[in-house]
Amino acid sequence: MTTIRKREVFTHAMFLLNATFPRQENGKPLHSQWRSCQLLCRHVAALLSTYHWLKADLDFPILLCEIITRCSWQVMPLQSLDLC
Repeated sequence: MTTIRKREVFTHAMFLLNATFPRQENGKPLHSQWRSCQLLCRHVAALLSTYHWLKADLDFPILLCEIITRCSWQVMPLQSLDLC
């Protein structure tokens, strides 16, 4: 796979995950969405792992940093940070 294609695929995956991962409103916990957050955190972890594996071919993933932040805030009340 070419470097350009790797960037395209990785960026697309980040945008999809960003659009899917729940956002907190006014700092309120999303109790009803914690299960979804847990499932999505596995994808966040996989994308982060992929970035470390391919980082020489990828741009700095600022959007992934935002997603990781939301992931950690969602699972912290469950003490499941090892997912991210």
